[in-house]
Amino acid sequence: MRLIKTTLWLTTAFNLVAVVILLFPSKGLGSLVLMPGQVPAVYLAIASYFVFAFGCAYAWMALQDSVVRPLLYFSAFAKSGAFLTVWLLWATGEVSWRLAALVIGDAVFAAIWFIWLYRHSEDSTL
Repeated sequence: MRLIKTTLWLTTAFNLVAVVILLFPSKGLGSLVLMPGQVPAVYLAIASYFVFAFGCAYAWMALQDSVVRPLLYFSAFAKSGAFLTVWLLWATGEVSWRLAALVIGDAVFAAIWFIWLYRHSEDSTL
């Protein structure tokens, strides 16, 4: 349980960093990972909102007394999807290797959660 709470807090911070990158793609961290600078504001706003909303969900889960298993499964699939999406875009030359490297964090969180859920599949109280 402690591992999951720790990873949920870490991914909350990870998502907040991602929000900053998405909101300011041509400045600071966004330029460091070579985000494209000319992106319509509506796409930046929508993407930032959803990344922020997921971050809030991770923080909420970390504050709970027990793991909300369906939401953790959903979160693991979402992190996997973010990783795969960026890596497919990297493979087609649409995003930088730096951004592709950054989302490895999403894959790590997803793997930890999937493994934990598998190992605790018999424990219905968690």
